[in-house]
Amino acid sequence: MAILLRRPTWMNIILDHNLSWQEKVKQEYNFGNGLPIARSSQFIETDIEIPLMAFLGGSSMPTDFALLMSLCKRFEDCKYFEIGTWRGESAVNVASVAKEIYTLNLSEKEILDLGFPRAYADLHGFFSKGKDGITHLTGNSRTFDYDALGKKFDVVFIDGDHRYESVKIDTERVFKHLTHPNTIVVWHDYASTPEEPRFEVMKGILDALPKEEHANLYHVEHTLCAIYYKGKVSKETPAPPAVPKSAFSLRLKNRQHPDENGY
Repeated sequence: MAILLRRPTWMNIILDHNLSWQEKVKQEYNFGNGLPIARSSQFIETDIEIPLMAFLGGSSMPTDFALLMSLCKRFEDCKYFEIGTWRGESAVNVASVAKEIYTLNLSEKEILDLGFPRAYADLHGFFSKGKDGITHLTGNSRTFDYDALGKKFDVVFIDGDHRYESVKIDTERVFKHLTHPNTIVVWHDYASTPEEPRFEVMKGILDALPKEEHANLYHVEHTLCAIYYKGKVSKETPAPPAVPKSAFSLRLKNRQHPDENGY
């Protein structure tokens, strides 16, 4: 955002990029305004406490965390897998309701080799490392040997590289190696805001899945997430700007740095 404030003309480049992908989605799949909208009340519990939020860049909305936690609570002894952990907020929140949590990130060397600074590499898993029930895996999601885990997962959260090719490959590999018939798959940053789909991400999802599976794809209202869910869902055609049908209340509790008070 700071970069855009200094160089506002760059916003036009971003918008043109999204419009280009939108046209591709419209021509190939007739989803001109995005995936069907599923009411959040069908997936997010009406009263749920989110244990941890840093409210820093690159993270999720409170409703995104609430969605993941609510979905995990649908499964007894839920097994959860995520691609892209960043500071580890999603993993910590899910750990409060799931039995097994696996996260996959690039190794420190791979992150540094891509030109990212040491501080960025060191922050991966900041909140989640050392927590009971959370297994941190390192590797590239394009080549990682998922079958070696010997597990299928109930909820899978795809939140890695959001460029088209990476979304497509991650989606294909997740459905091939990590899912069982009732697995729920969630893609983060399907939208840049809860009303603005990222059509590059959407194209990666649609191209990765057989067309007959597209009927199981939705954008969960009030979140940045797309979801694959095979149950019955009430849905609406997206028609921005949205008329609010739900609202939420939040109670914030400030917690100290882990060196002082622990998380």
